[in-house]
Amino acid sequence: MGEEESTVETSATRNEKEGEKPLGEFLEISENPHSITYQPENGKLMSLLDPNVYATKKTIAQGMLDVALFTANASQLKYLLHMGTRHEFYYLLVTLISISIILQILIGALFIVIGRLDVNREKHQPRANSLNNIITIGIFVITIVNILIASFGMKNSDNLATILGNTS
Repeated sequence: MGEEESTVETSATRNEKEGEKPLGEFLEISENPHSITYQPENGKLMSLLDPNVYATKKTIAQGMLDVALFTANASQLKYLLHMGTRHEFYYLLVTLISISIILQILIGALFIVIGRLDVNREKHQPRANSLNNIITIGIFVITIVNILIASFGMKNSDNLATILGNTS
């Protein structure tokens, strides 16, 4: 009995034996530095996602939602200040809306910080992960505060004339 050579056949060596190109030959960097193009044998071009571009777009979208909520809270605060202490939950709502606005400003600042991080760099990843967790918790708290604001909420506009005493 002679010694038989045992070889471990990987997909790369199997592909080379069958005349296929290794994956590296299918990848090319396009003119856009955030895009890597992959062309499998079927000839269709596929674009691989750059995590840094994805994170930046996600941060911008979250920031826009934050601006929308900030605008709504400012409008609620204006209405409440116009109503004054005639609103039965005036002090509670002023406090909750103020907390929501302050938290939104802080979260907005964190969006700016996290938007400047390059998640492709290994040294930025732990900080980006921590900031992302803090932002997620902050948004959760803002959501709870705004649910409370809505539940103690602004009266509908039909009651506004009655409350202000402007009945015709």
